[in-house]
Amino acid sequence: MRKNYFLSFLLSFITVALFAQSGEISGKLIDENGQAIPFANIAIVDNGVPTGVGATTDFDGFYSIKPLNPGQYDVKFSVIGYTSVIKAGVVVKNDKTTYIDQQLSPSETKIEEIVVVRYKTPLIDPGE
Repeated sequence: MRKNYFLSFLLSFITVALFAQSGEISGKLIDENGQAIPFANIAIVDNGVPTGVGATTDFDGFYSIKPLNPGQYDVKFSVIGYTSVIKAGVVVKNDKTTYIDQQLSPSETKIEEIVVVRYKTPLIDPGE
């Protein structure tokens, strides 16, 4: 009977150990004045290309990306009106949270003006 208890304990321990191997990247995104930046995009990128894994900051600028397999990741922080930043080589470990607080500076890029002109239907069709 003891053998069965030991065997079931060992099996459940191995199962928990196999499924618990994930990490997390969390932190806060702020501007140069220390104010939180809400609704910014944080993405895991591979050679500058988003992998589809990421998060969006909340009202207070906090974000969390999980579950992540252990390894090294490049994390891109971006939001309209600010210069994007990529943190390369962020290490994620088993069952650990890696904290990255990032500051973004305003972008100097200006958007060119777009003029919208309403189309007017001619009274006489020139094709007839």
